Amino acid sequence: CKDALSAPGVRALLEKLRGNDSDMVVLKMKKYINDPDAPQVVIDAALDALEENTNCEALYIQNFNKGMHDEQVLHLLKILQQPACKIWCLNIGETYHVKSKTWRRFTRGLKHTKVTNMYASEHTIDG
Repeated sequence: CKDALSAPGVRALLEKLRGNDSDMVVLKMKKYINDPDAPQVVIDAALDALEENTNCEALYIQNFNKGMHDEQVLHLLKILQQPACKIWCLNIGETYHVKSKTWRRFTRGLKHTKVTNMYASEHTIDG
């Protein structure tokens, strides 16, 4: 799994996020991580780098079947709640491995973020 971190797209994403590259204002993660089965270690690294970023405003982090679980969704919420975070638009659809309890915590926590527009797949959120 650690080898996935050395993929050129992943390395470019991490570098651009940390450097506040203009490509990160609207970040479509599929452009850099074009694998729905990307492992959690890759999503964790991207979230760690996103935590350092201050220019992303729209985040498309959908359809990472293996990489997005409860821990990653809660990490994303923590990032969104940081005062320096500028993300107001979020696509977190097709996220299948997250418990209802985590979705409830995430949605409650959104009121403490700048997110005004969000897409999530209804069929992935049960309860």
